[in-house]
Amino acid sequence: MADFDIEAQSTRRDIDLGAAGAPDLTADETLRGAFDAAPLGMAITRVDGSFVRVNQHLCELMGHAHDDVVAGTYVQFSDAAELEAEAPLVRALLAGEIDGYEVRKRYVRPDGDVRHGLMRVTGIRATDRRVQLLFGVVEDITPRVAAERERDRATEQLRFVLDTSPLGMVLTDESGRVLFANTAEQRLTGRDVSAIDDMLELIHPDDREMLLRKIARDLTTGDLWRVRCRSLHSSGATRWVDITGRVESGGTGRTVVVTADVHDEVLRQQAVEQFQALFATLTDFVAMTDEHGDVQYLNRVGEIYGAALDSDSDDLARFFDAPSRLTLANEGWPEVLEHGFWSGELSIAPAAGLVIPVSLVLVRCATEHGGSFIAAVARDITALKEAQRRLVEQATHDQLTGLPNRRLVLDRIQNALARAERATSGAELALLFVDLDGFKAINDDHGHDAGDEVLVAVGRRLQGLIREGDTVARLGGDEFLLLLDPVGSTDDARHVAERVVAALVQPFDVRGAPAAIGASVGIAMAGAGSGSDIGCEALLKAADLALYDAKRLGKGQVVAYDPARHGRAAA
Repeated sequence: MADFDIEAQSTRRDIDLGAAGAPDLTADETLRGAFDAAPLGMAITRVDGSFVRVNQHLCELMGHAHDDVVAGTYVQFSDAAELEAEAPLVRALLAGEIDGYEVRKRYVRPDGDVRHGLMRVTGIRATDRRVQLLFGVVEDITPRVAAERERDRATEQLRFVLDTSPLGMVLTDESGRVLFANTAEQRLTGRDVSAIDDMLELIHPDDREMLLRKIARDLTTGDLWRVRCRSLHSSGATRWVDITGRVESGGTGRTVVVTADVHDEVLRQQAVEQFQALFATLTDFVAMTDEHGDVQYLNRVGEIYGAALDSDSDDLARFFDAPSRLTLANEGWPEVLEHGFWSGELSIAPAAGLVIPVSLVLVRCATEHGGSFIAAVARDITALKEAQRRLVEQATHDQLTGLPNRRLVLDRIQNALARAERATSGAELALLFVDLDGFKAINDDHGHDAGDEVLVAVGRRLQGLIREGDTVARLGGDEFLLLLDPVGSTDDARHVAERVVAALVQPFDVRGAPAAIGASVGIAMAGAGSGSDIGCEALLKAADLALYDAKRLGKGQVVAYDPARHGRAAA
């Protein structure tokens, strides 16, 4: 507040207070010139918030003309929440409890642009020491606020990386008190590490002296210190861990410690480097590259993939298929270089004809020498994709026959109707509603398992009658739908329906014995040539009405929907 106090004292000194105790702002031309030309925003207001004088710099910061600002009040150009927070400070200033205060201001310009200011306020007092006017100096800190937000965002990204890391990470002060510990460290020790006063509490008593000697020796060189020791779990169990640490530069005395659980490696007497051991045991693809994407390290999975590639390039992109390389170049790499993190789903192509879907994470990591590298971790999500495919299959296909179900066929009918509506060549489509004749006897005589076998066989026969692009679906029970898209005419649709009847009248093999059924078919047409403007559900109802007519006529009949005879099907 030192600069602020000087400005306030100068203002109080140079403004002449008249006999009434009110400041005479016209008394000093030099003061007014300095006020108006100041590189900072300045304003003098009355206690009620009305402006006495405002310089041009403040008007430009607020985005309003000088006359508009002077005609308004401080309240009009202030955020309501900021005013509420500032009110106690104003009261304290008027009461003489403080000489001035400092607050941040947010100005929303008429064009929507937002500017940020740091405002320092002091009182201009009359001869009786009562505050007559308020003097404010506003510094434009918009660039500073933007930098602070970017820093906060980068901090959040870093915290996410730390908390998702399989390695324990701890930050301690010079006394060993824990300042920060990530999730993996809490899991490794089974306790709230942030509440520990001395990092050594996490180490087995027999290993503490060795750890302290190692740290003391390496601190003299400023290098990383590394040690393998036993970590204490809250349950009393011990685990072998590799601990790596480094004291921050700048004399803060803070130490960053990374803990890797190497218990199994120690038991197998595998003396390997900390990160190489971790990556070597992963089933994920792990690579480290420079900022240009040239690979500097590959784990075992990456080496296997690399050996299968017919390429001498060191570029990380060589592991991926063409669409993935495009995504990596346009999205992944720019994002990780600018913000330090990117994730997405790509496909690794280690050999011709082999494509492996993966979830790829790219993280930009700083090195101890001020450089950086990119860590790439790709996890095979083939099983996940297959599970997703099965879920979609279950939601859109009949579980018994594997045919599209009602939900999927209605969607296809809707799309076919939309295409027919857009067509200019009189395109038509036909919906054939098929109901089996005599199927109940199969279930009654041979059982439902035999009936299911017949339904599967019916589905196969129907699929053999249609073209590629047409659809056979099972609605449920012994009802099937055929969507013919496109079809030339009602006669063409009737011809297909008659082939359906002829195919299904052929005996089926039921547990070694022939069984005869049949089928009745209702036809509904739609499209520009049908003369019928009909929706999806209405088309299905029309086919159902035609089927009902066919069933009334006897077995093995085919009937086409006729609006004149059946009445218009309601949507």
